[in-house]
Amino acid sequence: MTAVVPQAANEQGASSANLRHTWTDYWGNFIYENDTLKQTLIEGGYVSYEYPQNTAVTSISQLAPTYHFYVQDHLGNNRLVVDEKGTIEQVNHYYPYGGLMGESKNISSNQRYKYNGKEFDRMHGLDWYDYGARYHDPAIVRWFSVDPLAHKYYSISPYAYCANDPVNKFDPDGRKIYIPQKYQKKVLEMINTFSKTQYKVDKNGGVCINDKAKENEKGSAHYSEKINAVISAKGKLTIKLGDKYVAKMGSKSKTFDVVKRGGGLTDKTNKNNVKTIISEKGHTVTMDNGDTAKKSAAEILIHEFVGHAAPRLLGKETGNAIENENIVRVELGLPERIVDKKHHE
Repeated sequence: MTAVVPQAANEQGASSANLRHTWTDYWGNFIYENDTLKQTLIEGGYVSYEYPQNTAVTSISQLAPTYHFYVQDHLGNNRLVVDEKGTIEQVNHYYPYGGLMGESKNISSNQRYKYNGKEFDRMHGLDWYDYGARYHDPAIVRWFSVDPLAHKYYSISPYAYCANDPVNKFDPDGRKIYIPQKYQKKVLEMINTFSKTQYKVDKNGGVCINDKAKENEKGSAHYSEKINAVISAKGKLTIKLGDKYVAKMGSKSKTFDVVKRGGGLTDKTNKNNVKTIISEKGHTVTMDNGDTAKKSAAEILIHEFVGHAAPRLLGKETGNAIENENIVRVELGLPERIVDKKHHE
């Protein structure tokens, strides 16, 4: 919750009429102002509501919704806001680090999501961008807390924005791998068993580096590198455990048997919202030397992560999924799998 209290009219005080309080509550995708629903955030835009006059509202169905859509550039900056009738409501032009140019229109409107799609917080005239884990000030080009991956980039200031390259890069909040609560303990154990860098989960279920944990000397640096890259990527990866996966296909659904599909499955239908499902039963595979071996669930997760999920989220063609898995297996001292040339990422 963010509380905004305007300053008093003068040092001697002000009447109660001048001391107005406005508060904003965020409940999932719903935004309330003074306990009144104002917006619902949707993918690619938001919904605003018009309230009926002289009528007590008891249900959201009584509200008249208006849909608003973002037109974004390659860095996810909201350049235009267009309503459902095609009317341009807001135009935003940015300096490289997010400062709003003078010719921007309606910058004070109720549409606050702008540079990188982040909320522009104008409280007390500070004009900071809320990146969730930290605030960014485009005027001085600095974060107000240390980058969570600072120890990976010693040559760059931990307060520098986007490695000082905002034209080609954007900086998300550092929490882009999600694990539902009931799977967190097991999935984290699976990841940390084979990764060199150790990870933890924040209160929102987002994976981040565990700075208090020592590196796993027997872990794979390549595996950690891919995890860190996905954490910093634009899209979202959700990891779950289970033997079945139900995929939504328009108005229909289809159930997949994760066990029969090799013990792991990655849904890459939406490149910005990838889902990986891992069966805890493991899977038997053929090794490069001709032997067969039982892969644990943690090993299956390596394959799904570096072979399928990471390439999709990072937007890079990295070759055969099993060859990518074998890079990690070599670092871990595990026998390599025989490569199936048809098993692409």
